[in-house]
Amino acid sequence: MRRSLTWTLVATVVLSAAVLWNSEVPRIVSAVEPRIREHVQELDLPVTAQQLGATVLPPLPSTLAALALEPAKRDLFAATVPIAAPASVPPVSAPVASLLTPPPQAPSIQLRFLGMMLNPDGQRLVYLARGDAAVLVGIGDRLDEGYVVESITADSVGLVYPQFNTRASIAIPPAPQQ
Repeated sequence: MRRSLTWTLVATVVLSAAVLWNSEVPRIVSAVEPRIREHVQELDLPVTAQQLGATVLPPLPSTLAALALEPAKRDLFAATVPIAAPASVPPVSAPVASLLTPPPQAPSIQLRFLGMMLNPDGQRLVYLARGDAAVLVGIGDRLDEGYVVESITADSVGLVYPQFNTRASIAIPPAPQQ
């Protein structure tokens, strides 16, 4: 808990205990009560509710009159008949499942080009950035997204998503001119 909340809780407990153990509370009530009695007697206030002017309600009836109910205008639980389509509109023959769910697609590529290098064997390797992390890939490597590196050229990194045979590429910007 926070310190201020703790101190508030402790202060509340201490003050509550002090009030409970304080012996002056009954004396205050016992000192005020006779004064109120004396004051009421001096004013000569009425004692009963009828003398105060309160209205007395008549007793409640033991039975109620029967309610007049009229029949319902329609049955809420009856099956409804669908409205027929006009004759000029041909029925739709598209499958319902294709309208409800889109076809599956390859995941989006969240990678960007960082740099390229050649290994001692002459194979091109590419650094790709995924958020703040760098990933070194070569031809044939599988990425976390499910893509496989298909080709590495001077212009782009070719990727293929084997499950749907979807192809994508990551552009490689041209080298800066010196």
